Amino acid sequence: MGRSHQNFGYSALKWIVENAAEPKKRGGFKPKKLNVDHISEIVAMVEEDNQLTLDQIRSKLAGMAIPVVSPATISRSLNGMAFTMKKCHQEPASMNTLANKLKRKQYAEKLLRFQVGKFYLQLCK
Repeated sequence: MGRSHQNFGYSALKWIVENAAEPKKRGGFKPKKLNVDHISEIVAMVEEDNQLTLDQIRSKLAGMAIPVVSPATISRSLNGMAFTMKKCHQEPASMNTLANKLKRKQYAEKLLRFQVGKFYLQLCK
C-alpha cells in the first residue's frame, strides 16, 4: 500500500518553515567594468593612434588604474561610442614603383604577342 506524506515527519512545508532559506536573487543590475571615464580614456587612445589593436589597448589599460577587461569588452565600449575596428590594409612600398610598372607593361606586351584568336596563352615562370 502507499504511504501517506504525513508519516514521514519531514514534508516540504516543514522544510520551508524550519529552514526559511532566502531565495537566491535572479536577474537585476550587473555593474559595468568600464565607467564613462575609462571609456573616454580608450577613445582618447584611439584618436591619438588609430592603428591600435584591441590587445594593445588592453595592455595600455593594464598600466593604468583601470580594471583588466577582455578585448570584447573594449570593442563593445568602442562600438557604443560609434567607433568600429577594421583590419588595416598596408600597401607594400614596392607596389607601384617605376620598376614594377615597367615589368607589368612588358608582361602585358608579351601576353598580347601570344594572342591566338580570342584565347590567350598564359606565360609560366
